[in-house]
Parts: sequence; structure tokens; C-alpha cells
Amino acid sequence: MFQRTIFPSIIVLIIYGLFIAAGIFYFQLDTFATYSMLNLLDIDMLFDPDLAYDATIDFIRSGLTPAIIFINIITAISLIAWFMFGEFIGINRPGQAKKFIFVWLGIYLTQLLIFFILYYYFLHFIPDADDYLKTSASAFLQLSLIIINFLIFFILSIFLSSRVIKTALPMSILVNLFYRLRKKSR
Repeated sequence: MFQRTIFPSIIVLIIYGLFIAAGIFYFQLDTFATYSMLNLLDIDMLFDPDLAYDATIDFIRSGLTPAIIFINIITAISLIAWFMFGEFIGINRPGQAKKFIFVWLGIYLTQLLIFFILYYYFLHFIPDADDYLKTSASAFLQLSLIIINFLIFFILSIFLSSRVIKTALPMSILVNLFYRLRKKSR
């Protein structure tokens, strides 16, 4: 149990804890505030240029920072749920797990739904965050966060899943399909 669930869960918590710490640290830098003022926020809507910096700091503190914290926590919890599923489903051999790809997809899609809810809550429903956020910047943020989230979720699933549950990952299904097609072509 330790090798299949607890150890990978500890590694996931450490990795996502580092992501949260790096995000909080980076968001507190003046260079990020300047970048946000110039690229993410529509500061032309503010009549006083001095208020632009204050609006940017409010956007970072009440929108971006809590969003990064909660999105990383939800992703870590969903990865731990995947590890727990692999431990308690009762798979003893690697070939048995192929039929559980839908569970991995279900866990990821549930995590993605919660990701969208948290994204829209923290960046669009909180008044201090949504007032001056550009639509194009929001779309770019959302797309880049989804791509990064998927890559990290997928890579951690591959490297930290136990060997008996790895055959339920989408990559192993694609590799298996590739080898079957290659074998039939010969």
C-alpha cells in the first residue's frame, strides 16, 4: 500500500505544494504586476492611472492567487483519488486494468469541471478580479492553464501510478493500439 498509494500521494502533495509556493511567490513580484497591467487587464477603463496599479494588485490578490491555490489542490486530490482507485480496485496483474481507462478519464474530466468552476469563480465572479480582465487574456489564461494542467496530470499519472494500473492510462492504450496496427501491417 505504501509503494502504490502513500508514497505517490506524498510526492504529488510536495509537487503541487511547490507549484502553489512558486505561484504565490511569482505573483507577488512587481514584474508580474507590471505584466498584468500591460497584458491581462484593460486599464484604459480606469480614469486614474494611479488606480491601475491598485486594481492590478486587487486582481492578483483576490483572483489569481486563490485560483492557483485551489486549482492545484483539486488537481492533487484527483491524482490521489486515481492512486487510491488503483490500490483498492483489486487489480493484481497489469493486463486487468485496461478496462478502467474510463475511470482515469472520469477522474480527469471531473477534475477539469471543478477546474473550470474554480477558474470562473475566482477570475470572473469576484468583483475585484473581473472588473478589468480582458476577454482575450482570460481565454489565453484558460487555454494555457488547461494544457499545462493536462500535461502535468498526465505525466504524474504515468510516472507515479503503480505498474498494475498503468495499463489503464490513455498513453498505454494508444501505444497498444499502435503496436497492434503495426503488427497487422506486416
